Amino acid sequence: MAGLALIFSSCTTDSFETLDENGANLKGSLNSNLVIIDFEEYEAGDFVSEMSPDGCAGTIDIFGLNPESSAPNTNAAMIFDSSNPTGGDLDLGSPNQAFGGPGQSEDGDQPSNDSALGNVLIITEDFDTTDPDDSYVEGSLYHFDFSGYGNGEVTMVGFDMLDLDAPGANGALTVVRLYDVFHNLLFEKTLDYAPDNAKQYIDLEETQGVTRMVIELNNSGAIDNIKFRCAGFEAGQCDTMFAKDTSGSDRCFDQDGFSRWGWTNGPFTEGTYFLDLYAGAGQCDTSKGELVGVVIVEYSGSTVEVSYQSLGGHVFTETHLYVGKNPYPQKRKGKKYVNTVAPGQFPYKNDGLGNVLMDSYTIHDVEGPIWVIAHGVACQTDNLRIPI
Repeated sequence: MAGLALIFSSCTTDSFETLDENGANLKGSLNSNLVIIDFEEYEAGDFVSEMSPDGCAGTIDIFGLNPESSAPNTNAAMIFDSSNPTGGDLDLGSPNQAFGGPGQSEDGDQPSNDSALGNVLIITEDFDTTDPDDSYVEGSLYHFDFSGYGNGEVTMVGFDMLDLDAPGANGALTVVRLYDVFHNLLFEKTLDYAPDNAKQYIDLEETQGVTRMVIELNNSGAIDNIKFRCAGFEAGQCDTMFAKDTSGSDRCFDQDGFSRWGWTNGPFTEGTYFLDLYAGAGQCDTSKGELVGVVIVEYSGSTVEVSYQSLGGHVFTETHLYVGKNPYPQKRKGKKYVNTVAPGQFPYKNDGLGNVLMDSYTIHDVEGPIWVIAHGVACQTDNLRIPI
């Protein structure tokens, strides 16, 4: 999979606060960001299947279908450089030659194609990454899945369409459909055909609550400058969280003289272990806290993989992790080293995560039994939906 990073043109984000250094519960706010995907960090011939544009946390899945492919389940969404058209597709050039560009039209000068688009997205005809050209086939489509991005829903604004010729393959229409998390149809628009090498803007009318966008192309043509607004999680009360091995390999910090609550877990030999993540469980009393997620520890050979996963009602803003041969990490105190449970002293940390549903670490060169302390900050969210 080549070229995964996306660039965004603009975004606006309300401020978000987490815990202060004393662990006080603070309030967050709703993020509302305009994202414009323009594909400029890719190279011509790259396939695009997963995107993580700035604006909100998470990933957007994308799939392009060419039903005439020998492997129809293979992603056909490919980058095409409209400033340097290949495959004989001069009608996908931008801007039009009337504006000094490479774009050519059998229908004469095209005033709509007056500025350079750079990279655009096509459905590849032959999957040749060295000579991209677009397909012209009934049943071709683009599929965007936003369920893993932000809070799982976006507001669709619009996108640019280049060279949507008339008629479509076998006379089939080009239709955009937007769906919500429950697969209900929110919006449908049949696109107008345009002259050869023309550019048109497709207005999606600020449709809210969109989880999937399907563009049934049934035609040649390219898309670019996909505009939408993403919503970050509306985070409320935030609390410290620690992982606890409920099978009995957990040890509360206070058993070893610490005043802070939390658990060290182990010793673990090679295998897979599931630890419960509790927030706000003062004095290690889980009845006072809330189960907010799970930590999965996978120990194989000399590698340990640790993943944090939310159960859905909370997001994580930071995580801190200790994995070692002793129950606790150590810090220097004077001329000696002493045990510590201060998360800032843990060797592995991800601060400033934003509001995410998961986080992970991979630790190498591990040997012998290990102990694990998994800490973080969990914030309640009221507008989170888990797609079905």
